[in-house]
Amino acid sequence: MPGRGIKARDGAPPSPRERDSTMRNLRVLLVCALLTTSAAKGAFSTAPGYSSTELYSSAGTFTLLGGLSYDGGNLYFARHTEVLSLDLSSRQVQAVGTLPDNVDTPVVVRCGGQTHVAYGVSFSFPYPYRMGAIGPDGQFNELLAEDGIYDAAVNSSGECYVVANPDAAGSSILRYDPAGGAPTVIANPGGFSGGIAFDADDNLYYAEQTAGEVWKFTAQQVAAAGQGGADALTGADAEVVLDITAGYLAFDDASYLYATTGWGAVLAKYDLSTAAQVEEVAYGGIGKLVWNDGTLYAIDTDWNAYAGTIQKIVPEPATVGLLAMAVPALLRARQRKRRI
Repeated sequence: MPGRGIKARDGAPPSPRERDSTMRNLRVLLVCALLTTSAAKGAFSTAPGYSSTELYSSAGTFTLLGGLSYDGGNLYFARHTEVLSLDLSSRQVQAVGTLPDNVDTPVVVRCGGQTHVAYGVSFSFPYPYRMGAIGPDGQFNELLAEDGIYDAAVNSSGECYVVANPDAAGSSILRYDPAGGAPTVIANPGGFSGGIAFDADDNLYYAEQTAGEVWKFTAQQVAAAGQGGADALTGADAEVVLDITAGYLAFDDASYLYATTGWGAVLAKYDLSTAAQVEEVAYGGIGKLVWNDGTLYAIDTDWNAYAGTIQKIVPEPATVGLLAMAVPALLRARQRKRRI
C-alpha cells in the first residue's frame, strides 16, 4: 500500500543512515520495554516450601550472568565477557577464560572436558552467535557460527546439543561437535526456540515457544536423526507433554520437570505422568536451570539493579513431616511428666 514505508520528513525515501537510525531506535525501545516488563517481576524469592541460598552475585558491576553448567563439583557461568567457575564446596570463584566483546548473555556448557560458550556478536537480526571452546590459555577458540543460539544440553554419553534460530524464526536442534567438526541437524522444530534438557533416559525435551508447548523426542529418535542420511525430526515426530510456554528446563532425580514461564517470572515443578503442575518453586527473573545431587541451581536477573545471582534452591521439610516427628516426642514428654 503506497505511503506505508518509512520516509524522510520531506517525503523523499529515507537514506541508509536514516533507516539504520530508525532501526536502532526501535531496538532501544524494544529493550526498554523488555526491561520494564522484567523489572515488574520483583526480586528473587522462593515459594512456600522452598528456601534459597545466594551463591554468587554480580551486584555493583552493572553486568548480568549467563549460562550455567555443572561439572566436577563446580558451576560454570559467564559474567559479560568473563567465563568463571564456582566451587560449590569452598564457594571460591575462579577465572576460566575471556570472551571477545559480546552484546548478549552467553550460553555456557561443559562437554568434552572443556568449557564451551556461545555468545551474541551483534544486535543485527537474526542475532549472529559464535560458539567455541575456552582453551588452556583462557582464550576463546571459535568452532561454530550460528544465529540465535538459545540453550545447550548434554546427554549421559557426553554428547552436546544446541538449540538455535538459524532462520530467525525457524528453530533447529544441532548435535554440536566439541572437536570442531560440522554440526549435525537432528531436529527442525520451527518457530521460536526455548530451552532443551535430557531426562535420565536421554529423551530430549524442547520448549517450543510459538505454540506454547513442551515436546519430547525419544532417545532412539535423537540417536538416529541425521545419521546415514536420515531426515531431521520435526514437530510431527514429537510428543506434546505440557501445554506451557516455557523458557528453561531441568529434570530432578525423580523425573519431575522444572520449567520457567512468563519470561522467567515463575519457576514451577511439573509431573509429566499427569501433565500437571505440582507446585510453584520460585519467582523473579529466572533463567538457566541446573539440577545436581538433590539441588536445583538457577541464574536469576534483577533488572532493577541490572545484576545477576546464582541461587541454590532446596525444598524445606514439609510441615506434615515436622508434625509427624514432633507429636511422638510430645507424647513421650507427657508420659514422663505423668510418671513423675
